[in-house]
Parts: sequence; structure tokens; C-alpha cells
Amino acid sequence: LVVGSSAQALQKNPTWLFGGRLVGAGVVGLLVLASFDQARVYGAPDNVPLWYDTLEKNPDAWLAHNNLARLLSDRGDYRQAMVHLREAVRIDPSYRPVYGQAELAAGVDAAQRNLHDDAVLHFQHAVELDPESQEAYLHLGRELFLLGRGTEALALWREGGARLPESNALAATLAWAWATHPDPNLRDPQEAVELARQLCGRSQQRDASHLDVLAAAYAAAGAFDEAVRTAREAIAVSGDSADPASRERETRLKLYESGRPYVSP
Repeated sequence: LVVGSSAQALQKNPTWLFGGRLVGAGVVGLLVLASFDQARVYGAPDNVPLWYDTLEKNPDAWLAHNNLARLLSDRGDYRQAMVHLREAVRIDPSYRPVYGQAELAAGVDAAQRNLHDDAVLHFQHAVELDPESQEAYLHLGRELFLLGRGTEALALWREGGARLPESNALAATLAWAWATHPDPNLRDPQEAVELARQLCGRSQQRDASHLDVLAAAYAAAGAFDEAVRTAREAIAVSGDSADPASRERETRLKLYESGRPYVSP
């Protein structure tokens, strides 16, 4: 409409033609510069600048935060990715568990590739996004132990157990660590015995792995008669002598019979 109107006006007033051409050239030049400036946001192969540009115009664009979190995570910039993940969750909280599962999967992948620092970041995000996920607590604690951060791992599992009191997996993991950790400063045999007793009570003394934890806790506390009795009960409950776990319990039983506790390697 503007171009057509301008052309008609210039035809009616030929003396304006030269000036009109200059104005037109100027407008085209400005549009070229604007296009060139806009094109920069499409320059990166992963579109990160595009989504930052979108957020400059609309800070509450859920999709932009979501996509930036994914792309920055792919780049290895997990901390900045989490900033955008939090924003996406703030805008649409219904996606919180979905993001938690995505972070959990990313953490498992990083751990399998021995990228343990990256795995910790992913699992920390998973716990933050979905505090009801026992898998996130378990994985994060294991990675912290691998990195020599045992105190943090035990505190995390205690926190997870308090939040998820019905989680047998968290209770068993924490009790086992308190009973068998190679660092004596991190062992707490009495706490291990108490927690393992609760665990076995919930499973009505019918879970071999829970009984195995209780036996290790008794041994750590120096109650070797109880450890031997409980270890034999665990072996009897499992019933499969060919099972590798049963063979490991047999080995531990011999330690308890000789008056020695089991210490994790």
C-alpha cells in the first residue's frame, strides 16, 4: 500500500522523482540492515541465539525456556540449562515430573560414560524437579560416593528416606552404607541396625536382601551371634544357592562366623 501510493504520487509530481528514489534507496538500505541484524539469530546450528532472541521479546515463552534448557544441556552447560528449566517449570508446573524423568535419564547416560560430575548435576536437577523420585535420590547418592563425597551422600539418603518413608530401597541403601562403608568415620552401626530392623519388619522377615543388610549391621555393631543367625536366615529365604547374591551372602556369613564384619570394597 505504501509503495503503490508513493509511486502514484511520484507519477503525478515528476519533480519529486529524484528525491523519491533517494528515500526509497534509504528505506531499502535500512531494511537490508534490519534483515542482516535479524539473520544473526539464525546463525548458530543449534538455534540457541534464536531462543534467546525470543525471550528478549517474550520472557515468559515456555517453549523458548524448554528448548534452551535442552540445547544448553546438549552443549554441556548444565547450570544455565537448569536456570531455563526452572523458568519453564514456573510458567507451567505441570511439566515438572516430565523434566525430572528427562534429567534422570540424562544422568544415567552421563554416569555410564563415566562423566560423573555431569551425572551429579543431572541427578541434582532430577531431585529438585521431582522430590518424590526415589531413583533420583539413589542415583545421586551413588555418584556422590564415587566422587568421594560420602558425607553428602549419606545426608541425601537420610533426607530422601524422611521424605519417602515407605521407600525400602532408600532405607536399605542407607543402612548398608552405615554398616559397611570402608571409611569408619562414615559408619554408624547402631543407626544401621535400627533402620535395618524397621526394614525387615516392613517386609515381614521375608526379603533376603533386607535380612542381608540387617546381618551386616549386626556384624558392624559387634553382635556376631545375631549377624550369623540373620545371615543364615537370609540364605534360607533366598533359597537359590546358584544365585550370585546367595554366594555373596555365604561369603559374608563366613566372615561373621569368624568374628569379622563385612566392609564394602
